[in-house]
Amino acid sequence: MESCPQNPSATKVSLGVFICLGLVAAWAPQISAVLKSKSSQGISIWYLLLGYMGSLATIANVILLQSDAVACCFTEWPLGYCLQDTLGITQTFIQTTFFLTFVTLVYSCIPDSARVMAIRLAMTKLAFGFLIFVSVSTLLVLKAMDVEGSQEVLEGWAGFLGVVAAVTGVFQFVPQVIHTIMTRDFGSLSVVSLGMMAPGSFVFAISLAMQPGTNWTSWISFAVCGVLQAFLILLWIYFHAFPEHKTEEQEELLQE
Repeated sequence: MESCPQNPSATKVSLGVFICLGLVAAWAPQISAVLKSKSSQGISIWYLLLGYMGSLATIANVILLQSDAVACCFTEWPLGYCLQDTLGITQTFIQTTFFLTFVTLVYSCIPDSARVMAIRLAMTKLAFGFLIFVSVSTLLVLKAMDVEGSQEVLEGWAGFLGVVAAVTGVFQFVPQVIHTIMTRDFGSLSVVSLGMMAPGSFVFAISLAMQPGTNWTSWISFAVCGVLQAFLILLWIYFHAFPEHKTEEQEELLQE
């Protein structure tokens, strides 16, 4: 059995390129909305933190599971085929880059207060700690690839990271959904972006499933997020179909 088999697929390439371009198109309205409003209104701080953690876990999962494909890029595969069979890494890198840009922009717009500053400091420490943890653990697993039994360790650790991404994906949207229901306000959260990301998440999941080496732990987080993004869109439709005047409590929440 070949260690670096080649199975050219125009469908895989077309789908991968479509997703990469779709990510740019989907994130552009969201980034633009935050830049124009210069406000974090309508966005839960937990949505940012858990989404950040999930993004890091996902890209680490895909890098680990596609490590054999990356190795083939340096040994046998021509550049064109290498780009085809490492599209999973490219796609998750683009998604992670845009999400981290979004997090940074919103984070800088959070109004200062003693309570918020304390929360922000604690979350910053947690975010950096998680970044170091994922980076170091991933590098150690890749470094030990020549050791007997390392493949099982790699798949096990990648699977763990994939589950972490799925769990944080669920809990990422729970506080956002609660916040949106309580305030009946989307604020700087772009509905246009959500409208593109919800179906796009399922296409993304299918594309990742087609990549060599990946498994359900690589794409499950995108499927979960797609469902929850669709739920937020349904909330937006409901709020516009049945508008209500905001209560004093809702106005206070919007000011926090």
